Amino acid sequence: SLVFQGTGISFGLGQSVTAPLTFDRRKAAEGGMIFAAARLEPGDFKAAAASAGLLLTSGSPLGASAAAARARHIPAVVIGRARWQDGPSLDIEQAVFGKMIREGDVAYQLIEKTRWVNLREGQVATLDGARGTLSLYAPSQEAAILAVSEALRAYDGLKDAQVLLHWFEAERG
Repeated sequence: SLVFQGTGISFGLGQSVTAPLTFDRRKAAEGGMIFAAARLEPGDFKAAAASAGLLLTSGSPLGASAAAARARHIPAVVIGRARWQDGPSLDIEQAVFGKMIREGDVAYQLIEKTRWVNLREGQVATLDGARGTLSLYAPSQEAAILAVSEALRAYDGLKDAQVLLHWFEAERG
């Protein structure tokens, strides 16, 4: 998986969320998706309220978008090194590190270059507002990652051990 470091502007309920990404406020308003936008506009609040998480490309922990996310307990992360494309589409800059260098007891890696990674509509991602990270997965892993995430949401700390079993049986068909 690819992990991008941003700034967490809302912890949500303190847990990461895994869901498909959408750039469309109508789809976000249907619920259960991570809504990606430059920032929350007045017309976005219904979409934000129904979203599993918010991925923004501008904003700060003291801004209106952060306040709206915190009021609704929605995790939100700002990734500043991003550029919007037509479509809409979003590219995020990723640092590519060189080999590990050791000098005595200190080990480090230097950034050799950067590359742009394109986010696509419906791509499964994990957003962690507490850590300020966005994780992306290979297309071949997305269905499994989403299924595990749904299982974890169904899991209730074994207050009712049957909940997870029922979920598992329903997934197996």
